[in-house]
Amino acid sequence: EIDEHNLYTSISGRSAIRSLIENLIVVKYLITFEKEKPQIWDDFEKYGIGGIKKIVLYERENNNERKDVSHVSYAYLDFILNEFKMEEFTDIDVRYFDNARMGAKAEKVGEKDLFALYYDYDTQYEHGLWGAIRESSMLKCDNSTHQYHLIPDIEDEQKLKSIYSDCIFVMKKMISFYATQIEIPESLVKEVSEYDD
Repeated sequence: EIDEHNLYTSISGRSAIRSLIENLIVVKYLITFEKEKPQIWDDFEKYGIGGIKKIVLYERENNNERKDVSHVSYAYLDFILNEFKMEEFTDIDVRYFDNARMGAKAEKVGEKDLFALYYDYDTQYEHGLWGAIRESSMLKCDNSTHQYHLIPDIEDEQKLKSIYSDCIFVMKKMISFYATQIEIPESLVKEVSEYDD
C-alpha cells in the first residue's frame, strides 16, 4: 500500500510503517516464546477477539446511527466474535496480550533500537501528538517582527522525509527472520538481502 499509493513522504506512510514494525515485533515475539509459552498463540487470538467483543458490545449498547455508512462492518465483527464460540464465553482483556507492552516485547526479541528509533517516532503520527503536528503541519514564520512564531502549513509546503529506505530496512528484517523459521528459496533471500535501497 505504501508503494501502490506513493505514501513515502505522507503522514499515512508513517502509520503504515509503524504497522510493519509492530507486525515484525509481534511475530518475532510469538515465535520466540512459543516453546516456552505453548499457549501464546491462543492468548494472542483471545486478546484480538476480546477487542472485537469490546467494539461490538459498545456498538450494540450505544445506538450507532452511522453504522450503515461507517467503514467498520459491525455485522461482520459480530460474526467473527461468534465464529468459533459464543461471545458469552469470550473475555475482554484490556491488557496487551502476554501482559507485556510493545517496548518490552521489542527488547525481548532484539528489536529495541527499531522500537525506540522508529516505532516511537511513528507513534507520534498515529496518535496525532504535538511532535507530529509540529513536524508535518507547522512552519516557522520567517518574519522577525513576528518573533518567528509557528503558522499552519495551509499550502502544504512542509515535505516529510521519505520512509522508502526504512520500509526496505524493515522488509529485509522480516524476510531474514522468516527465513530462519520457514523454507524460503535461497535465491529470494539473497535477492532481498542484496536489494539496494
